[in-house]
Amino acid sequence: MPIPWSDEYNIGFKIIDEQHKEFVNILNSSYEAIKSGEMEKSFAKVISELGGYAKLHFETEEKYFSDFSYEDAEKHKKIHREFSNKINELKDRLEKENDIKLFVEIVDILENWLLDHLNDVDKKYVECFKKNGLE
Repeated sequence: MPIPWSDEYNIGFKIIDEQHKEFVNILNSSYEAIKSGEMEKSFAKVISELGGYAKLHFETEEKYFSDFSYEDAEKHKKIHREFSNKINELKDRLEKENDIKLFVEIVDILENWLLDHLNDVDKKYVECFKKNGLE
């Protein structure tokens, strides 16, 4: 079921909140792919979009980590790398497997990662970013 955007996902920085909303939109397009029955073609597109968008988003966050000397930057960057690796792994699996079980698994992985990242991981840098004047 698609995830409706909720203000509880906002962390208070316009550029990052907008990027998080786009992540949710991309994830929600995977639900539409399942619903439409055009999963093979649509899922490849969703995973590709997600990988590209994750790269942009991670670069944004990591620039601020550097600019603001965020103390947990390395730990957070490691989480970014793990997610990027997971996306690449899912792309590879999609080339070999095309069944509903895989599509459902992908949606579960992405949804769990995204919600955890929004609700927990990214909120850890809020104080640092605010202290450094990001709005």
